[in-house]
Amino acid sequence: MLSFFGRGRSEKASAEPAGPVWAVGDIHGCADLLKALLVQIFAMASMDRPTRIIFLGDYVDRGPDARAVLDLLIELQSLERVQPTFIRGNHDFMMQEFLLKPEIGPAWIGMGAGPTLASYGVAPPALSVSPQAWRDTQARFADAVPQRHREFLDSLEPSAVEGGYFFTHAGVRPGKPIDRQRASDLMWIRSAFLDDKRRLGKTVVHGHTVTTDPHEDHRRIGLDTGAYASGKLTAVCIEGASRRFLQVKRTGPSSIVPFWDVSSSALA
Repeated sequence: MLSFFGRGRSEKASAEPAGPVWAVGDIHGCADLLKALLVQIFAMASMDRPTRIIFLGDYVDRGPDARAVLDLLIELQSLERVQPTFIRGNHDFMMQEFLLKPEIGPAWIGMGAGPTLASYGVAPPALSVSPQAWRDTQARFADAVPQRHREFLDSLEPSAVEGGYFFTHAGVRPGKPIDRQRASDLMWIRSAFLDDKRRLGKTVVHGHTVTTDPHEDHRRIGLDTGAYASGKLTAVCIEGASRRFLQVKRTGPSSIVPFWDVSSSALA
């Protein structure tokens, strides 16, 4: 069995997606940035083939419009010339868990769930350590979340592969082949992946860890630019051997500006 990691012979064709593939970093409730980014992507869409977009997870929490973000992403699934894939992030996982387990409420609120609850018209409990208060909040939240949103969260994928690229939310556990990656690592891993310097059999495209600008080196591409705090949502377009970065940035209350080629690091 071929290992996903380590040295190995790879054909050039297998390392390059057949057509352009977009990957979008962590959205975190920023529906306005998502809309602006999609406008830019669709403006460059080819009439000859569908637009392939992979979303890297963390659609909810911290930003103000989690409900609107999920509505937008669900709408994309109905468009004929769009082929979206939706990866599960750790924040999306926590929202799913809270719909089933009110006892995780304190942990989730510590991760920035307040704006997500508010986007569904639910206030977090005043006594955030009270089990009964969280049971009451969870019941109101469960009533407020539409079935289509539950189904969307249930359908999220742990990862996707296109050519020589592996797309996931947080990263991978170095030294493990692709078919042995744990879902928890794909959603939560950080330093064990980021600090490892070994080359990987595929380039890992991920979010989860915030950087001022998108990160690019010989083993990974990081696209989480902290949209909820920085006002910057970032994507990469991979076509053949080329990679181009697109970013939309909020420059005022009603102004969002696109920027191309915003990568901060050269290939090493």
